[in-house]
Amino acid sequence: MYSEPDDWEQNLARLYKKHDTARTLVPKPVVDDAAATKIGIISYGSADPAVLEA
Repeated sequence: MYSEPDDWEQNLARLYKKHDTARTLVPKPVVDDAAATKIGIISYGSADPAVLEA
């Protein structure tokens, strides 16, 4: 199934606008730097307090 170029361009413009709007509404990440770490953990929602405790 092929998309028409105009449809594709309109969809990209819509997604760009959506992402740009979300960028102003979503809170900034909280980065907790720890020296000499080899791995990182990303957590959010209800799992975040457990990850912070661990």
